[in-house]
Amino acid sequence: LAPPVPSRRSTPRPSSPRPNSAPAHPRTATPNTTPDTIAMEPQPSSTLVNVAEHAELRLVQLLAESAPPALLGPTFASDCEARIASADAPGLVRTVIRDPGAMTSLFAIDPIDGAVSAFSLLAALLDRVDDPEESGRLCAELAEAVGRDNASYDPRKRAAMLCALYNLRTDGSEKCRLLSRVVELTARSDPRALGPSRPLGRVLECDSVRRMADGWGVSGSERRALYRAAADG
Repeated sequence: LAPPVPSRRSTPRPSSPRPNSAPAHPRTATPNTTPDTIAMEPQPSSTLVNVAEHAELRLVQLLAESAPPALLGPTFASDCEARIASADAPGLVRTVIRDPGAMTSLFAIDPIDGAVSAFSLLAALLDRVDDPEESGRLCAELAEAVGRDNASYDPRKRAAMLCALYNLRTDGSEKCRLLSRVVELTARSDPRALGPSRPLGRVLECDSVRRMADGWGVSGSERRALYRAAADG
């Protein structure tokens, strides 16, 4: 599997679901013509059932059924169902990412495309958070859960999940931080993908990174973090 790379196709950003509706489809990282979107190569079809109706409930069932019993919280499924019934998107996301058994189950999904589809259901829930600050905090928690808290899992899979989150967010600071993490994980899993002749490597050239940072309007410290990740990669 090649790491996430920029693509030349153009796909509009999905609209936000209504508070009491399920996402129309588990969304994976989709290509776009600008560096604001990064993508991974397609994988075989997922074991996750790709249906719109009751998508979150199906995800919870999948995670609960395949999680190691010793790691899964005893009330995980019922807690998630209560969050879904009350349209508590932040609560549902936090219940999943804070449960070791659920996260073990999520990272165990194969192929990578299946794990990304499942993770994208969680990432799509951020669109249902009305408060931008709360949405930003939740985005940071998701990124932390994938990028650092579960560092023992496949870095290619984790990088692809971060790509999905990156593609669903519009805030420049968030995208800058997420891209930095994607580069860090890609450098560990497939450093050749960051070479000057590879698509992701070309995006990370000095002029390209500067243009992205200018377009996002990010601060000096956030720019430096991205520059450092690109240089170290």
